[in-house]
Amino acid sequence: MKRSLLSLFTVLMTASGALADTVAYWNFNSLSIATASAPGAGGVPTSVAVNQGNGTLSLIGWTGLVDDFGGSTINAISPDASGASLSVVSNAGNNSYIELQLNLADFGDPIITFATRGTSTGFNSGVWSYSVAGGGFTTISGVNTATVSTAFALATVDLSAINAVDGQANVRLRYTLSGATNTSGNNRIDNLLVSATQTTDSTPPLATAFAPLDNAASVPVTSTPSITFNEAVKKGAGNLLIKRSSDDSIFETIDVTSTQVVVAGSTMTITPTAAFANTTGYYIEIPAGAIQDIANNNYAGISGNGAWNFTTLAADIAPPVVSSFSPLDEATGVANSATPTITFNEAVKKGTGNILIKNSGGIFDTIAVTSTKVVVTGSTVTITPTTPFVNSTGYYLEIPAGAIQDIAGNDYAGISDPTT
Repeated sequence: MKRSLLSLFTVLMTASGALADTVAYWNFNSLSIATASAPGAGGVPTSVAVNQGNGTLSLIGWTGLVDDFGGSTINAISPDASGASLSVVSNAGNNSYIELQLNLADFGDPIITFATRGTSTGFNSGVWSYSVAGGGFTTISGVNTATVSTAFALATVDLSAINAVDGQANVRLRYTLSGATNTSGNNRIDNLLVSATQTTDSTPPLATAFAPLDNAASVPVTSTPSITFNEAVKKGAGNLLIKRSSDDSIFETIDVTSTQVVVAGSTMTITPTAAFANTTGYYIEIPAGAIQDIANNNYAGISGNGAWNFTTLAADIAPPVVSSFSPLDEATGVANSATPTITFNEAVKKGTGNILIKNSGGIFDTIAVTSTKVVVTGSTVTITPTTPFVNSTGYYLEIPAGAIQDIAGNDYAGISDPTT
C-alpha cells in the first residue's frame, strides 16, 4: 500500500536513511548569466541539461527572469562545490512555471529534493503538479516549497503516494511559483535531485570506451581489444568477427561464449587466437545480443568497417643497439665486486648463448645468458660474475649474436673482440 503524502515528515526521515537511485540531477554550476533575462535571451537557456541521470528542465513556461545567483552545497552530490543556482526573478513570473521532463519507466516512488532560499519580496507559493503520458496536470496537494527565507534549506516533494507516475516513460512535473511583489523578488533553486527506487531495467548497455581507440594507429600486434560499458555486462550469444579493412575478409570468428572472450564487471576483453599482422587494418563486428547487461538487455552491437577499426604498427626489423656500458669501455679503478651492465635503445629479452668474461690469461667466467646470473630489466642487462674480479687485472666481455634480443626477436649483434 502506498504511503500518504500527509505523513511527509515520516516519509522524509525514511527516505533520508534509504538507498535510492538517481533519476536526474542538476547542480546548475554551468549557468553563466550576465544580467537577469527571460529564457532564450541574454544567455539564459530555454532548457537545462542534467549533470547526472536523464531528464530535461524546461524554462519555456517561465514568464519572469532568470539569473545565476550564488548557490549552496545542500543536497549536492559529491564532489560538487557551491556554484551558481537557478534563480527565478521578478513578479512577472507569478503563476508561471519551470518543468521537469522525466522518464520513470524503470522507477517508482520518486522524491524531489533541492536547496532553496528566497527574498522578502520573492515567491511565497511554490506548487507542484504532474502529468503522465501527455495528459492534463494534477496538483500535488499539501506541498509548498517556495520560501521567503534568505537562508538556504532543503525542500522536498514526495511523490511516493502517487501510483500514476510509477513506471511511466513520459512524466512532467511543473513547479508553479507566485506571490512575488516586485521585479527584484526571487527564489533560488540549487542541487535539484529526482531520486526513485529502480523497479525494472529496460535500458540496454552502452559502450563508453574502446581499446584500441577507433581509428587508432600503430597498435601492437599482440593487442587484446576491449570494450568498457556504462554498466556491468555478461555474455549473450553470437559470434564476434575480426575483419581485415582492406577487403572485408574475416581474420577470425570468435564465439562470445568461448574463453577467448572475458567479461569482468563492465569490461569485455577479446583475445585473438593469433597475433595480428603488422601494418594491417582491422575492424571488429559484434552482433546485437552477444553482450547483455545483468537485466538481459541486449547491447545493440557494432557493424561495418567504420565503427571500431584500427591499424597495427609496422614490423620491427631493427636490432637493438647499445646505448651505454657500465663500467665504461676502458674504465680503470673498477671495483672487484662490479656487476657489468649494458643499456640498450629499447626493451630487450634473453636469447641463447654464453657470455664470456676474459682476461689476459683466457676465460675468467662462462655464463649462460639464460641463467639467473644474467638479469634483464626493460632495456638493461646486468651480469653477475660467479666470483669477484681480481684486483689490478684487465677484463673484457664477449657476447655472441643472439644472446640478447629485442622484444620483436631481433638479435643484438654482440661483442666479439677485446677492445669493445
